Amino acid sequence: MKQAMIITVGTGSTVAHGISRAIQDHHPEFVFFIGTEESIQKTLPAVLETSKLEENQYEIRTTQRPNDVERISMECVEHIKCLMHRGYRPEEIVADFTSGTKAMSAGLVVATFIMETGSVSYVHGERDQNGRVISGTERVTSIEPNRLLAEKKITLAIRLFNRYQFDSSLAVLSEVEGLIKTPDIVEKVTLLSRLTKAYSAWDRFELKAAIELLGGLENHPLASQWGIKKQLKHNNNTLHLEEKSQYSSFRAVDLLENAKRRAEEGKFDDAVARLYRLIEYLAQVKLHNDYGRLLTDNLDITALPNKLQGKYEQLKNSKQKLELGLTRSYELLEDLDDPLGKQFMEDYRRKGEIRVVLRMRNASILAHGFGPVGERAYCRCLRVIQDYLDLTFDNWRRIVPMVQFPKLRENPLS
Repeated sequence: MKQAMIITVGTGSTVAHGISRAIQDHHPEFVFFIGTEESIQKTLPAVLETSKLEENQYEIRTTQRPNDVERISMECVEHIKCLMHRGYRPEEIVADFTSGTKAMSAGLVVATFIMETGSVSYVHGERDQNGRVISGTERVTSIEPNRLLAEKKITLAIRLFNRYQFDSSLAVLSEVEGLIKTPDIVEKVTLLSRLTKAYSAWDRFELKAAIELLGGLENHPLASQWGIKKQLKHNNNTLHLEEKSQYSSFRAVDLLENAKRRAEEGKFDDAVARLYRLIEYLAQVKLHNDYGRLLTDNLDITALPNKLQGKYEQLKNSKQKLELGLTRSYELLEDLDDPLGKQFMEDYRRKGEIRVVLRMRNASILAHGFGPVGERAYCRCLRVIQDYLDLTFDNWRRIVPMVQFPKLRENPLS
């Protein structure tokens, strides 16, 4: 792989030898030297003589403020950009900060993190009584800032996951894949990508995809480090239960939690739209599970009691098909003497809270209106829907922890 270097140049009797050793070790095709007027005049000639660099293999940049870390870091960023314009990728650039003022060394290192360069090197060795490295004892040590950057980006991806920003999390993880390929980083990225894709699929109600992606992940060592092993097991079991039946308390509570996640993001219109769907879904569950698998999208009138068949026969459309909307579904439940249906229709007729919920949803830009839904309106809708869940399922509150998404530890202990 071709390489370029950017090197800070200081002064001192052994500095030239140390810089030459770094160049010898890395074999760069091109070098940027950064120094003061003094260090360029006193040190660089010996470096050029020893390293045998041709005139077209290096450029010299002089800094006027050698003790200004911020200024030097910005200058080094521009120098790194110049190397990139010459055709060097960030991972092909080595920054050596062995000599120069402390501010010059610090500024160069900061620039490598900003530009995500391949490695940082410094020369060290045995020192004399004056603290200078003894010529001939030098050793070159390289570190990869990309590893630190990768860990930082993984932490960012975890934060985004915990905020349900799954697409953004995957985008950050894709950046990590291009930074470094060490086994431990690859393992983290692979698992976190799979987790993110799984919960992204679940968040979109793609249950089969979520089941396939989550399978077995609770047994991965990182699941324990991230503090999600138990939750993954709960989620896996719940997904399988949801997949078995379209009409269940698990799906109802899952829809409720989906609405809560949208509210956490501040997307109250989306949240209320889901709560509206949940109200509709509760009627569908009741009709299907308690009254002979009745379906609201194609009601089998012959399955109704004889006294009701005449009424609902008249509601068929031109294709002789009967589709029930939300209010008609609850009206049918009322006709079947169902407590949920009777409560809904009573609230609806006296223009109670359920009527307010429906009006709020219809006024949303995502339904029939033109305005946004605020947090107060969402909270009011949530309270009403939870009351209707109480009328429908005895155990729904015990299901909540089983469908909640996990929160990963950002800085797990190994």
